[in-house]
Amino acid sequence: MTTQTFEQLLTAESRNGYLFGRYRRLSEAYDAFKRGVFLREANSTADFPELLKDGLRAAFFSEFGGIPSEWDQLAQVVPSNREHETWMSNQAMGTLARVGEGVEYPSLRVPDSRPEKTITNFKYGALLAITDEMLRYDRLGAMQEAISDLSRAAAQTREEAVFTVLTTTGNFDATVSDNQIGNNTFTTGLSPTGFDTGYTTLMTMKDRNSGRPLMVRPDTIVVAPKLWLYAKQLLGSPQTTGMGDADATVVFGMGSTNPRAGLVRIMPSTWLGALGTSHHWLLCQAKRGLLLQEVEPLQLLEEPRNSGEAFIRDVYRYRVRDIFGVGMRDSRYWVCANSTTAGTIN
Repeated sequence: MTTQTFEQLLTAESRNGYLFGRYRRLSEAYDAFKRGVFLREANSTADFPELLKDGLRAAFFSEFGGIPSEWDQLAQVVPSNREHETWMSNQAMGTLARVGEGVEYPSLRVPDSRPEKTITNFKYGALLAITDEMLRYDRLGAMQEAISDLSRAAAQTREEAVFTVLTTTGNFDATVSDNQIGNNTFTTGLSPTGFDTGYTTLMTMKDRNSGRPLMVRPDTIVVAPKLWLYAKQLLGSPQTTGMGDADATVVFGMGSTNPRAGLVRIMPSTWLGALGTSHHWLLCQAKRGLLLQEVEPLQLLEEPRNSGEAFIRDVYRYRVRDIFGVGMRDSRYWVCANSTTAGTIN
């Protein structure tokens, strides 16, 4: 997740309210919340629900901002204000032709459109209920745990949505018409041969009509946890060594330098292992082809103060909401290997 300060995450409403009137730094407000000072001060005022929201917001966004994320390293974020967005894959007209002296310029053929991709936005949210007893009897630990878990849930919602797209084989639709190798999804395990196949598939991606190369440069491999050590050894070790009876088959060039070392960034993903196959791996040019449409940023909203819920039940409700959509605009920047085969080094 993009690193942001507490001030960037909070709304202007909180900046002008009790929170910033009493605590000039959000780190001070969060510390006061953890020690219970904030709640005791807020509980003694007439506008308690609004002040409680300020305290919860400081705690919620501080927890949220500190949770490491994976999705934002892979997806391109674009703004959206419609229920659905329709996208076209990148097309190419070919290169400019040589024009002789006094000769008419040739016309370039407008490329045929690839199938349009529609990405739908969805609303995600949940309610957090704070009871009078939690405040009256100082159940601070329970509140802190609830806020912490809610923050993790909010952060991981986008993770789950992105990796659901990345583990759906049907989203990878490139064929031999788009490159010199073939489909960009297969079940090959992570190995020298498997990696080379995926890497070459992406490097040779082209426009299927004009034949012009897309100039895809793979820079990231995402691996399930079971492949983490294999990937580090296969793609991170500076040297190779021949082992076993087939030594001659593992010698590259005239030396023992590993030609794959440093080619791509290695990114282990818990979500890839949870939603994909046991030895799933993805090769890509990060932030190309995969879109996250953001309708509005994450919000923490207070139940309207004219509601009778607080009076009838002594319950204060706060709503977390996030509206976004995720989809594969152009899979020619991705290779998906939904493998169940353990990685191999040779």
